Amino acid sequence: MIDTLIIGAGASGLFAAATLGRKAIVLERNPEPGRKLLLTGGGRCNYTHASRMPELLEHYSGPVNSLRKVLYNLTPDDIIEYFKDLGISPVDENGKIFPSRGDASDIVRALASRSDIRCGEEVVSVGKRDGLFRIATKTNEYESRHVIVASGGDAYPRTGSDGFSHRLLKSLGHTITPLSPALAPLELERRLDRAEGVTVTVRIRAGRTEKEGSTVVTRRGISGPVAENISYLLGERREIGITFLDITGEEIRALSGKSLLKNAIPLPSRLLEALLGAVAEKRVADLTRAELDLAVRSLSDFRTGARALREGAMGTHGGVSLRELDMSRMESRIVPGLYVTGDALDGSAECGGYSLTLAFASARTAADAILNRPR
Repeated sequence: MIDTLIIGAGASGLFAAATLGRKAIVLERNPEPGRKLLLTGGGRCNYTHASRMPELLEHYSGPVNSLRKVLYNLTPDDIIEYFKDLGISPVDENGKIFPSRGDASDIVRALASRSDIRCGEEVVSVGKRDGLFRIATKTNEYESRHVIVASGGDAYPRTGSDGFSHRLLKSLGHTITPLSPALAPLELERRLDRAEGVTVTVRIRAGRTEKEGSTVVTRRGISGPVAENISYLLGERREIGITFLDITGEEIRALSGKSLLKNAIPLPSRLLEALLGAVAEKRVADLTRAELDLAVRSLSDFRTGARALREGAMGTHGGVSLRELDMSRMESRIVPGLYVTGDALDGSAECGGYSLTLAFASARTAADAILNRPR
């Protein structure tokens, strides 16, 4: 008999297990724990963000009011102190908090050292009878009093986050809100691959939402923080507008007339060639009215269809309806003793450590609820 069985050795599963100690066992389908956690922050693991409430809440989308009480339960300061106690010193890079060695494996090892993890155990079913959960894997069967579903969302399938959490929760009677990739690179209909590798600051608009930040041009489209932060709106292909440079026709005319346009505009020449084609090779003084208008549109309001790439997404927007959870405990209102944490929850977070902050906070909330449950 196991007191608590945790499905998934990702960020929230490991944190919950480390909090519960010997009361919990983690079942992980992969050969090792923390596979997606090892990829966060480019392998450096940006494990929280030094933000205060209510500014912290501005970096989440979805039912933010429901997430508020969870995030107050374990603040970024609390997370920093928790990992300090595990021997991990923080480094602050413009608010983004990394382990001092810059290695995500430090975070995984610190949490795993306090956890009982069974790797290679792929859960196939969860049921409840006579007050106990029956959990079947491909090789074993378990019984437990509590179950924490911490196996991620529907993103980055090769790490194990392939939508299993949502399929499981739906089979147990929960509502799953529409899912779309989050923290994902974007594929653009109008390719800019001639500028592959160029990094630039842009504004991206999708409907009424606008995000500004750094982006990297890729073979298929764009990636980087600003693309990732707006990707949750682009699960289905839709038109976006990108501002590479706010500039008017008159401002272009005022540039050195003898210079080629690609040399006169303060953007990388390869990007200008990708945006403007042959027009980039013309002298400013020789531009026709139509060419000038093309340059202004391409630079200040580049329109293209775009979609988020699920195969590169680090998160999921949407998930189990928070109305069906007691958010003070992360416990199901439908199946008592069942808890849900991390990316399986409805909503999403921007890049910068916000997603892991919610993962850790929801895990702590669930673990505390189990530890304090009357026996």
